[in-house]
Amino acid sequence: MRVFDLTNSELLTNVVIIVGVPVVLFCVAAAVTLTFFHVNTRTSKIHLKTPTPQPIVGNLLQLSANRHRKHDWILDNFRTLKTETFAVLIPTPFLTYRPDLIMTANVKNVEHILKTNFVNYEKGFLFRENLSCFLGSGIFTVDGSSWKSQRKIASHIFTVKNVCILIAFGCDFGCLETPDNPLPFASAFDRVQGIVCDRFINPFWFITEFFTGERIELNKNLDIVNTFAKEMIVEARKRNLANDHDNNEDVSKNDLLDFFLESKNEDGTPLKDSQLRDVVLNFIIAGRDTTAQALSWGIWEICKNPVVEEKLLKEAKAVIRDKKFPNYEEVKELKYSQAVFYEILRLYPSVPANLKLAVNDDVLPDGTLIPAGSVVSMAPYSMGRLESIWGKDAEEFNPSRWFDISGNLIKESSSKFPAFHSGPRTCLGQHLATHEAITVLSTLVRDFHFELLPNQDITYGDSLTLPMKNPLLVKVCKRQ
Repeated sequence: MRVFDLTNSELLTNVVIIVGVPVVLFCVAAAVTLTFFHVNTRTSKIHLKTPTPQPIVGNLLQLSANRHRKHDWILDNFRTLKTETFAVLIPTPFLTYRPDLIMTANVKNVEHILKTNFVNYEKGFLFRENLSCFLGSGIFTVDGSSWKSQRKIASHIFTVKNVCILIAFGCDFGCLETPDNPLPFASAFDRVQGIVCDRFINPFWFITEFFTGERIELNKNLDIVNTFAKEMIVEARKRNLANDHDNNEDVSKNDLLDFFLESKNEDGTPLKDSQLRDVVLNFIIAGRDTTAQALSWGIWEICKNPVVEEKLLKEAKAVIRDKKFPNYEEVKELKYSQAVFYEILRLYPSVPANLKLAVNDDVLPDGTLIPAGSVVSMAPYSMGRLESIWGKDAEEFNPSRWFDISGNLIKESSSKFPAFHSGPRTCLGQHLATHEAITVLSTLVRDFHFELLPNQDITYGDSLTLPMKNPLLVKVCKRQ
């Protein structure tokens, strides 16, 4: 029986500190004071409930104190305020940098933002400002023609039957390395996410990152990430040149990077290495993080719910039998496994919060006025746990909720269950991810029994997605 991790000059300096810090603090305090009154006035005009604000700083200290459980803090406020839409007051160093932050878990509001009035809600400057050092101008940070172009290229190969060419950009990420010998890229990638994620709740990050040393840490880890991406691009170019030299027209494209290498900008020029770097990192976060995280949460829930494990085992034995893996048609027969995967994503969505910037004034279906320039954050993590959306047992892990009385799988609205987003930005890889997760879950449960080790602190970490903060330690027993 083994334990597995499933889820990385001195005087001058003193003078600068003595003189500089008070000046910075004074400027920050003055800016905070001005901005608080500005934001508070705007929010009162749109008649939204808010967590009880504190003088000058609004909700900033509350949010900061709960930053390691920020998604649950948001959920707590939906419940305490007895509403599905509320405002958070966050002061900023400049009046134009942080508009109203409006949180919503209302299903009709989500549909309106992501589908009905999609053109009015963009990623916006706040998203790009916080993430540009990491994700650049990739598909997750851009709007308009750039987003459409990247999505069009990627859509050509995001099908389940193309799964083989999508794996890891033809590269081993080393994600199965032991904690004692982690791959530098994986650890650096995770740390960068944690630092840039905090920027969304810290309006003074461009100051505090220098004092805390996070800016140095960020740049060090970005160097590792960028070097890794550069090496992938160099190898892909070599591969393409070799194929051209051999005049081999029958060689199929190996991965997404090959497709983007052959793509052109709107002016007909090939993509620069900096653009390809952004492609690599954006699709790594989409493919590496999301499915793996869902499987970690899934194993945890299966360990806690023996009835669910038994049903998964029974189905896997009946459908897969003694085959190594199920084929495409057999995966479609694994209905209970699919329900388990959906239930995992309901409670542990890969993207727990989704920010948009309003281009023009708007009114949401629940009557909320959205002034132009406001940031609206949809909260899938909260949506999956609210009784008003999922009933009294909303916080229970219950895959049976995904079946109707006839035993057929229920197809919930993507606005109620936005695990794969909704509208024009719907996740291109949702069918691939579903196929992959069902295959892994069903074969793992068929072949192994998992038992949690005691005294573990299972919660989520700081990230743009929803990873476990600590390794999930389990005993694994091979079934007879």
